Amino acid sequence: MSATAGRVLLISGALPLGIHDAAISSRLTTLGYAVEVVRDTGAAWAHTTGKQIIVVCPSVAPHLLGAHLRDVAVPIVDLAPSLLPVLGMAGPVRGVDFGTAAALTDLAGGTDFTAYLRAGVASLRAGEGAP
Repeated sequence: MSATAGRVLLISGALPLGIHDAAISSRLTTLGYAVEVVRDTGAAWAHTTGKQIIVVCPSVAPHLLGAHLRDVAVPIVDLAPSLLPVLGMAGPVRGVDFGTAAALTDLAGGTDFTAYLRAGVASLRAGEGAP
């Protein structure tokens, strides 16, 4: 992707970024995105202005972030499963309505997640549905 891929809001549970959140930020930067990092305790509606995508890191505490992002008009990649009910993306029961999968490294059919993400972002830019 070019240096003009767009602007991303990366919401983390800690500053400076922990190793996993730093890897996510680095990958987005490598893909050409300008990444703005904000702590879950300081994330606000205003941070979403001008962003093409919001990435919520696994380190985020849902009770600190709250429902600030529930009604934003920017696509969200939520990597914090406990935030799904707060965002209205799942029911409230962990292990029934949402959860995690150990050692998940790819999507069905062996699709690389980053390729899937790139295709999804490209589709959203083109006004199409996700791949």
